[in-house]
Amino acid sequence: MSCKRKDLEQIIEENLIENILTELDEEDFTVSDGEQEEISEIFTLGLVALNEVRYLEPRIYNIAKSQYWYHNILPSYDDIRFKKIMRMFPENFKKLVNLLSSHSIFQTNNVKKQAPVELQLAVFLRRLGSKEDVFSICSLYGIAEGTILLYCKRIMKAVISYKSNYIKWPTNEQDREFVHDGFESIGVDHRGIFISYDVGWPGSVHDAKVYRNSHFYLNRTSLIKGNDFLIGDSAYPSSPFLIKPFSKPNENQTEFNRIFSSHRIVVEHSFDRIKNRFGGIKEISVKKISTAVNMIDCSIILHNFLELNDDIWVDSENNDNSEEDSNESDNYYNDNEESLKRAGEAKRNWIMSKLFTTL
Repeated sequence: MSCKRKDLEQIIEENLIENILTELDEEDFTVSDGEQEEISEIFTLGLVALNEVRYLEPRIYNIAKSQYWYHNILPSYDDIRFKKIMRMFPENFKKLVNLLSSHSIFQTNNVKKQAPVELQLAVFLRRLGSKEDVFSICSLYGIAEGTILLYCKRIMKAVISYKSNYIKWPTNEQDREFVHDGFESIGVDHRGIFISYDVGWPGSVHDAKVYRNSHFYLNRTSLIKGNDFLIGDSAYPSSPFLIKPFSKPNENQTEFNRIFSSHRIVVEHSFDRIKNRFGGIKEISVKKISTAVNMIDCSIILHNFLELNDDIWVDSENNDNSEEDSNESDNYYNDNEESLKRAGEAKRNWIMSKLFTTL
């Protein structure tokens, strides 16, 4: 108990005793030391009892809740309508439930059993896939706000435990075509599958700094094999392992940039699909930054899980991720990286010569 709380109790006790003694004096009663001590003990016991009461007013537990929609309406939806709500087809929802159910977070020996994993996952997908607030979701599923947060916390922990299963650098030669772009630091292969990413940096940090501290950059010597390279935009520095388009191109370089961009557009399409499927990551409203990071983690992992299971998101919404390339990228880098830049430009010229030789 804090000193401030003790002081407050002492003041209350003294005031109560003073008031009683005043009333007794007015009626010409006298109180012995023993009686005063007894009164003090009574009020002390009263304060202790008050301290053990969590709420001074009775709580209302009979707020109307109903899971009728979840148990009766949702199962009646066809596959297309189900996907609009759960952001995936029913068969993949079942696959995901089976995958997550084995996680220890759902294995408890408590007398009170957890809600089914299906319900917990459905609640989380509603939060991740929409911009609805927690109250709207709890009204839909007929559960309390705090329970919503608990279910989401469990599902996020379970999903993230499978990160290494679904976020993998390509090893097969035919899969080694990949591109790199912003949105923190993300690598995507030619199918739109995320193979490397870093999240958690503040938006004010320069893309170049994020890139230089990314998993890829710190492990590039083991990840890049032979003549492999990433395709990046102008926010990144030229290097033998990351090629970007020409600035102020001539005729041949313009054609190179056109072909280059036709491959890099895979990244933009991937961003569109993941942000339209999981609209909740566009406007994350949480108290902890770690929760926001976990939500983005889950959206990327689930994107890969679904795309690998041929559950592609098709949305008619316009691309809201069209950001112009930064032109200040190379100025951020120090002189020690000038050699990488020149080597990257040389490799880009070599690629262009190979490209036009085969055309």
